[in-house]
Amino acid sequence: MPWRRTKDAYAIWVSEVMLQQTQVSVVIPYFERWMARFPSVGSLAAASEEDVLQLWQGLGYYRRAKSLLAGAKVVVEQGFPTEVGGWRKVPGVGDYTAGAICSIAYDLPVPLVDGNVERVYARLNGDRSSGSDLSKAAWNWAEQNVSESAAGDWNQALMELGATVCTPRDPSCSACPLRLSRCLASVSVIRINNQSRNLVCPRGWWCIRSAINRSWIAICWPGTISRSRTTIRRAVTTISSRPGVARSAQF
Repeated sequence: MPWRRTKDAYAIWVSEVMLQQTQVSVVIPYFERWMARFPSVGSLAAASEEDVLQLWQGLGYYRRAKSLLAGAKVVVEQGFPTEVGGWRKVPGVGDYTAGAICSIAYDLPVPLVDGNVERVYARLNGDRSSGSDLSKAAWNWAEQNVSESAAGDWNQALMELGATVCTPRDPSCSACPLRLSRCLASVSVIRINNQSRNLVCPRGWWCIRSAINRSWIAICWPGTISRSRTTIRRAVTTISSRPGVARSAQF
C-alpha cells in the first residue's frame, strides 16, 4: 500500500480519511490520483471545493473530502500539529486518525484502535463485550501495549494482523504469530462422548475437564497462557454460552 511507504503526515492523513468505510483495494487508485493532483497540504488548501469533490467522486461520503479541505486550510494557517491533542482540533480528525498520524509519521507512542485492532484485542483476551464497552477496553489495552520505540510499526502490524489474518470470518489462526503464545481464542474445545473421557492434549498444554450442559467438555490451551482462575473462568464461560459447540471448535 503506497501510504505505508511514507512518513509524510499529510499523505498518511489523506489515506486514513479515504480508508474510513472504504476498502483498501478501492482507495489505492484514488489515493494515487489525489497525491498527484494535490501533492502537499498547501496545494490542497489552495484548491476549490469543486475541484476537490470532483477528484473524490466515486469514493462516496463526500463530507470526508470537505473535512480534508477545511483541515488543510487550518494546517496551512497554523502549521502541522506535532501531537495528538493538536491533531484532534483539525476538522474531521478524531482519535483514530490522530493516533495514526502521530504514531506512523512521528513514531509517538500513542495507541491506535480500529475495528481490526478491536477484534485482535477481543480474541487475544477472551473479551466478549461489544459496542462502547469493547471500544473502551480495546483503547485501554492498546495504550498499555503500544511500542515506545516503534509505535508506527506496532500499530500498523496490529491493523494488518486484524485485516489479513484475524479476520471476522474464517480467521487464519494457523498463520497467526500470537496463536500459540497468548491468544485465548486459540483454546481448543472438545466435547467428549460420555462413554469415553480420555483425551490427550498437545505436549506443554493445560487441560481441564468439566461437565457443562450435561456434557463433558475438555478445554485445552497453550501452557504459555496463565492457568489462573480468571483464564479458566473466561474459557468455561465462553463455552457454556455456546450451546452448539461441535466435536472440535475454536472460539
